[in-house]
Amino acid sequence: MMNLSTWSPTGRILNLARGLSFPKLKETAWWSTRPRNRCEQILSGPVPMDWLMPTAWTLVALGLTAALVDLVLGTAGLLVGIGTIMVVAGVATAFSHSPGMGLTVLATTTIALPLVGWLLARIFPWTPLGRSVLARSTSVDATVSEFRSLQELEHLEGRLGVAQSYLRPSGVVDFEGRRIDCITEGLMVDPGQVVRCLKVSASRVLVRPVSPGEETPLASIDSDLFELIPTRSPHAPSSQGDS
Repeated sequence: MMNLSTWSPTGRILNLARGLSFPKLKETAWWSTRPRNRCEQILSGPVPMDWLMPTAWTLVALGLTAALVDLVLGTAGLLVGIGTIMVVAGVATAFSHSPGMGLTVLATTTIALPLVGWLLARIFPWTPLGRSVLARSTSVDATVSEFRSLQELEHLEGRLGVAQSYLRPSGVVDFEGRRIDCITEGLMVDPGQVVRCLKVSASRVLVRPVSPGEETPLASIDSDLFELIPTRSPHAPSSQGDS
């Protein structure tokens, strides 16, 4: 029966290594032998069986370790690809030894892969690559939330509101039924006083109290503020007529 180790790719590699190390094949100088005959000499002999299993386990261990190192160094999956090739080569080497040992290495690798994946998920946030990815996603989420809040508050610019608390200089102002935290330019505002929104920036709403004689565009006055302005019916008798 032909030995599997004599024709398998792993066996040929081991034969090549043995040919470079054993002096038996070094009696003929490299320059005095044709390359084809030299390769035939190296690849012709059988591979020692006791080399196969240590080589198989070493390849599997190095492949799994390369996947872990990839997260630390951040090689964008390069070491993961190399590690996968090494694991496959290790399993193939074990099958070159015997089907039983091949199944043993394959089963061990199948059990170890989920454990390595769990370990990768646990240590990924603490690696430099994981910290950069998480920091980037957090900054993007914060930017989106700030953008939405600014969009919701930008329509308040130029509108009028009523102070619901003392603004010294910050407090609560009612805009169309919405209670918004605002800040003045340093002026003190009493509750119930009408204020105007000057600017919205960085989630800050800057307001200024409206003086009684200040003219305001009618379109910018909230409907709720009309209740604060004393009105008079055109059919009501004047004070002179009453007298």
